[in-house]
Amino acid sequence: ANVAWAFARAEHRSSALFDALAAAAEKRAADFNPQELSNTVHAFAKAGHSSPALFAAVAEASGRRLAEFTPQGLANTVWAFATADVASHAFFEAVAAAALSRLSAFNPQDLASTAYAFAKAAHASPALFEQIGASAARRLPSFTPQGLSTLAWAFAAAGHSSPALLDAVAAAAAARLAEFDPQGLAQLAWSLAKACRPDDALFAALARAAEARIGQFNAQDLVNTAWAYAKLGHPDPDLFRAIARSLAAQRLDGVSAPHIAKTAWAFAKAGGGAHPPLFAALAKSATERAADFVAADLANLAWAFANAGHVEDAPLFAALARAAEARIGQFNAQDLVNTAWAYAKLGHPDPDLFRAIARSLAAQRLDGVSAPHIAKTAWAFAKAGGGAHPPLFAAL
Repeated sequence: ANVAWAFARAEHRSSALFDALAAAAEKRAADFNPQELSNTVHAFAKAGHSSPALFAAVAEASGRRLAEFTPQGLANTVWAFATADVASHAFFEAVAAAALSRLSAFNPQDLASTAYAFAKAAHASPALFEQIGASAARRLPSFTPQGLSTLAWAFAAAGHSSPALLDAVAAAAAARLAEFDPQGLAQLAWSLAKACRPDDALFAALARAAEARIGQFNAQDLVNTAWAYAKLGHPDPDLFRAIARSLAAQRLDGVSAPHIAKTAWAFAKAGGGAHPPLFAALAKSATERAADFVAADLANLAWAFANAGHVEDAPLFAALARAAEARIGQFNAQDLVNTAWAYAKLGHPDPDLFRAIARSLAAQRLDGVSAPHIAKTAWAFAKAGGGAHPPLFAAL
C-alpha cells in the first residue's frame, strides 16, 4: 500500500511496478487494514493504472469492514472506484449505507469527493445526496473553491434536484472567483447551466474571471464554458471572442467528437458573430471525424453550421451527409427535422440524405413533433427540391 501510494504521489507511473503490486495486493487484500485498502485503490486510480481484479479484491475485503473506515477512507475509496471506472453496484450501496450513518463526521472535502464519486459512477443514491446536500449547505464557507465546484458538478451531473444548495454554492463562489482555477470556473459554469440555475450577476463576474485567464484553460474547459453560457441564454460577446481565439489557436485533435459538436452548437446558439477561424478549425476536425459522431451530434453540427452562416464547405457537408445517412435509423424526429432544415438553409440539398430522412420521418408517428417543426420540415423539403416525397408530405 505504501509503495503504491508513494509512486502515485510522485507521479512515477511504472506499469511493470504497478502490475506487480496489483498481483501481490490482490492475493493479500484480506490482510490489509482499512487505511491500506483505501490507500491502495486511491494510488492505482491516481496513477491511472487499470487493475479490475485488484479493485474486485479490495471491494470484497472492504465490504465486510466499512464500519472501520474513517470518513476520509470511505470518501477516498469510493472516489478511487469511480475514477478508475470500476462499476460495483453492491459496493457503492454498501458505501452509501456506511456514509449515511456518519455524514456529520465528514469534512467538506470528504462530502464533495463522495458526491463526485457517486455522480461519476452514475450510481443513484437519492438519500445520500439529500444528506450530503443538507450537511454541505451548513458548511459552505469552509469549502475550498475546488470543493464548491466539485460539489456543484456532482449534484448537476447526478441530476439530483437541489436548487437551494446550488444557489447557495453560487453565492459562496461569487465572492471568491479570483481563487478558482480555470477548471473550477468551467466546472461551476457547466454545473449551474446543467441544473438550469441562471444567475446573471455571477455569470457576468465569472465571464470576466475566465476572460482574464483564458490562456490557462484547456480545450475541454473552454468548450464547457461556452456551452454553459449558450445553454443559459447568457451570451457574453467578449468571453465568446476570447474562447474562439483560444480554441482556434489550439490543435483540436485531442477534443472528442461530442465536444466538437458541442462547441459548434454553443457558438451558433450564442450568436454574436460567425468566428470564421474557429468554425474553419471545427469544420476541418468534423470532416476528418464524421464517422465518430452519433446521430444527435450530426444533427447539431449541421444545425450549428447553418445557423452560423458557414456555408462554403462542401467537403464538410458531404461527409456529414454520408455519416447521417449511414445511421439514419438512430435519429429521432427532431434531429431529422433539424438536419433537413440545415441542408436546405445552407443550399446543400443532398438527394440521398433527403430521401433517407423522408423515409424515416414518414415511418414515424409525427404526433410528438411540434407544429413549428412540421412547418420547418415542409419548408426544408420544398426548398431542397429533388422530388415531392409523397408519403412524407401525406404524413405532414
